[in-house]
Amino acid sequence: MNDKKANPLMEILTFAKGEKAKLIAAAVLSAISVVFGIIPYIAAGRLLISLLTGNTDFQHAILLALLIIIAMLSEKILGCVATWLSHKAAFGTLYSIRCALVDKIEHTSMGDIQSRQSGSFKQTIIDLVDRLEDALAHIIPEIIPNVILPIVVIGYLFVLDWRIALSALVSIVIGAITWKLMMGENAMSIFQLTQEGNEQMNSTIVEYVNGMEVIKAFNQTASSMKKYENVVIQYRDALVRWFRHVWPYLSVYGVVTPATIAFVLPTSGILLYIGTITLETLIMCLVLSLGIVAPIMKLVAFTDHINEIYAANTKIQEILQAPELEQATNPADICDNSIEMRNVSFGYGETEILHNVSFLANAGTATAIVGPSGSGKSTIAKLIARFWDVNSGSVFIGGVNVKEIPFDQLMDMISFVSQDNFLPNISIKENIRMGKPDATDDEIRLAAKRACCDEFILRLPNGYDTKVGDAGDRLSGGERQRIAIARAIIKNAPIIVLDEATAAIDPENEYKIQMAIEELTRGKTLIMIAHRLSTIMTADQIIVLDHGTKVAVGTHEQLLENCPMYLSMWNNHMGASGWSIQKEGSVCGA
Repeated sequence: MNDKKANPLMEILTFAKGEKAKLIAAAVLSAISVVFGIIPYIAAGRLLISLLTGNTDFQHAILLALLIIIAMLSEKILGCVATWLSHKAAFGTLYSIRCALVDKIEHTSMGDIQSRQSGSFKQTIIDLVDRLEDALAHIIPEIIPNVILPIVVIGYLFVLDWRIALSALVSIVIGAITWKLMMGENAMSIFQLTQEGNEQMNSTIVEYVNGMEVIKAFNQTASSMKKYENVVIQYRDALVRWFRHVWPYLSVYGVVTPATIAFVLPTSGILLYIGTITLETLIMCLVLSLGIVAPIMKLVAFTDHINEIYAANTKIQEILQAPELEQATNPADICDNSIEMRNVSFGYGETEILHNVSFLANAGTATAIVGPSGSGKSTIAKLIARFWDVNSGSVFIGGVNVKEIPFDQLMDMISFVSQDNFLPNISIKENIRMGKPDATDDEIRLAAKRACCDEFILRLPNGYDTKVGDAGDRLSGGERQRIAIARAIIKNAPIIVLDEATAAIDPENEYKIQMAIEELTRGKTLIMIAHRLSTIMTADQIIVLDHGTKVAVGTHEQLLENCPMYLSMWNNHMGASGWSIQKEGSVCGA
């Protein structure tokens, strides 16, 4: 099916499968309410005819008045119940949409996620999905009655007189043509600009707030604010352009479409004058034509929701149709915890970062990866955890290609501690417990001690129950990293990947952290990405990268002997303490 021709409403309603019973009940009640909605017009017409013709019977008039009251009350009660059911179904549908989006993101390549602006996911998952609530909650209790009622009324008008019925259709036809012109080929592209402008504005303000410390430190408040101001102006211009497009059409649509009586009155008057209809028919036709006005006006008001459904569905489908990482379904039979990269090449977009990299990290050994910034160290760590898929070559764990290992099984095997550790705004205790959801408080405390963070935690106002703030911003970088290490310790996975995990640790605690890591990784496979070479001296093997190419592999002593690049890195690292090794080395061998 061509996605461009897919019905946005139908695509959204595919998420309402679990709410089918509520939607059906709401639809039935709405349809019944239509019947009660027509009765007052017919009864009022009959009452008016009896009054004008002098055939008024007091008891009959009272009965008609009571019928009108009962019908109106019944219509309102049924409409309220239908609306209540529809709202419950709408919230259930929004829940399903958000779950589907989050699940999709979990299985989407990090490359695709990071290629989007920071505010785009928030804009879609929170803002746009929220806007769907009003549309979905009212689409059944409002659209069904407000579409069926005019159809039934016009059908009854055809029974009374086909000419008057056709005159009642004139305003509707004009309104439909106006709507069609308003929603022409360029309309959605103009409306989409307003959504993109809003997304850009969200991303810019998130960037502005998150970077406030740097902005103030470098006195960039004015220039940063100017950037935000420009984005707001662009969003304003997009909105103005959209309203300039729709206002003329909406004005015509809003005035002409509900004005059925403006066409029915002269037509029925002429027909009465020439004697082709009776006064009773004229009165009934006029009263019934008034019954078309209210539902048509409600449909006009509902048109904004159609644009919201279109815009939200477009963004939702962009996420849901993003390419997924290929997922295995059957548990893999993994023989050990070894890691192997075989002829791996990888790039972000068209720029290749790794070039034909191969190495083997035996089970239970420690492998360090070093090299200049931008050499591809962190990329290797992320490929092992399968945040991306390689462009060519393969990554194996226990002799099994990571593409053949179910994602849950792979994540259970790996503890990943990155240089940028994200801590959700929950307590420190719950942040550590993320590594083992059923961990006891004693286990959490032990893991924190092994990660050298128990002492600073106890100094906090609420100890382990202290909330860490947004993304952990109430803690220092070193404190966040130690919490992340504690989380990895308590997870007790057989493979540990440390991506600059000790980068923000102060020298006083570096030795303690190294001891904790050694205890954590005893009998496990360890991959360490490090700039500080003193933290990886005891590794079983050290891989040296340069511009995405493996240039050397060996122990610390072997590399000092045989790799000038590593020797230079070591001298630079140790130079601050006045200790450097000056030794000529041979050209690095792969």
